[in-house]
Amino acid sequence: MERGIAADPEVADVAPAVRNPAGDAAVLTVTPRHGAQDDATRGLVDRLRDDVIPATGAEAYVGGRTARFGDEAERIASRIPLFAAAVVGMSLLLLLAAFRSWRISLLSAAFNLASIAAAYGVVVLAFQTEAGASLLGVEQLPVVPYVPLFMFAILFGLSTDYNVFLLSRVREEWDRHTDHRAAIAAASAGTRRIISAAGGVMIAVFLGFATDPDPVIKMTGVGLATAVLVDVTLVRLLMAPAALSLLGDRLWPDRRSRRRRRAASPAQLGEAA
Repeated sequence: MERGIAADPEVADVAPAVRNPAGDAAVLTVTPRHGAQDDATRGLVDRLRDDVIPATGAEAYVGGRTARFGDEAERIASRIPLFAAAVVGMSLLLLLAAFRSWRISLLSAAFNLASIAAAYGVVVLAFQTEAGASLLGVEQLPVVPYVPLFMFAILFGLSTDYNVFLLSRVREEWDRHTDHRAAIAAASAGTRRIISAAGGVMIAVFLGFATDPDPVIKMTGVGLATAVLVDVTLVRLLMAPAALSLLGDRLWPDRRSRRRRRAASPAQLGEAA
């Protein structure tokens, strides 16, 4: 088995087997040519399991850091679509029940996902690239599989909270202004302080996680702090008001009709007189 493993072009070295006292089991340490997060190393694990070891007729298991991360990633990746669909679907239903507008629900989900995607990108840049790892002073390592899942659950909830703050104020201002742009501007101005303050508190908490020497906790803290920063600045202060303004009266068609009837009533009263 040792010769078969050493023959793989991705194997840099195979340490001598360490046998147990009974002599019926042994441990082989295999050093790959590439890092643990490299696709070539994951390919080596698959070849050892599927081709090399079965060809020897021996019963063996491939473990270690790379194999564990790869197995966890595959298991979690297979469940992320179902998990994401459940979280997003539930939020869509709740927002639809609260605001009576499917456009509002879809727009909210899209902005939440944008914040989460930005956080994922920063985590990859910070921990899976040499430049990012050296900047943070950590070892370059793959993203721990359960971190994105954990981040998704927390960030979607926080983003939805900030979104509800803004939309609730927009809905209140909607009946006070004849122009939807004025209503959205007033709502954005009225909520930016509370959203910024709430986001600042969460960013401070998550940056505390980022100072932990454990790379997994640091990774989680950096990702969460980045997502909240993007959400309370770029998304809630710029993207969300702009998108709401573009949608205009289509946000709440029922309120648009009521407002038109209310605006038309003085003219109708004049005609009657």
